[in-house]
Amino acid sequence: MIQQLKVYAAQQNVLMRDVYERAVINLINHRRELQEQGKKMMYLASNRKGKELNIKIKTNLANRITRIAETDGTSVRRFLYTALVIFAKKHSLNTIEIEVEDGY
Repeated sequence: MIQQLKVYAAQQNVLMRDVYERAVINLINHRRELQEQGKKMMYLASNRKGKELNIKIKTNLANRITRIAETDGTSVRRFLYTALVIFAKKHSLNTIEIEVEDGY
């Protein structure tokens, strides 16, 4: 999936940092919409055999992710993985076959 995100970044002429931040902001907005509907965000678990990934994002956004993850009782890792998977799926970049309902 990361390779597809890198291709997307190149095609859009943006940095990977921008892609990561867009994915996170999209998930934060989606989570807020779910909350307004009285629904709870469902987070995805990453593959245990997956590679580690260092993500560079703005400090204030990283702090926001940490607060949201703590509030939702999930890990920052799951939050980020969910954000990237949903972003990739939204932009038809995902080669991972997952079934995600409209509510995610």
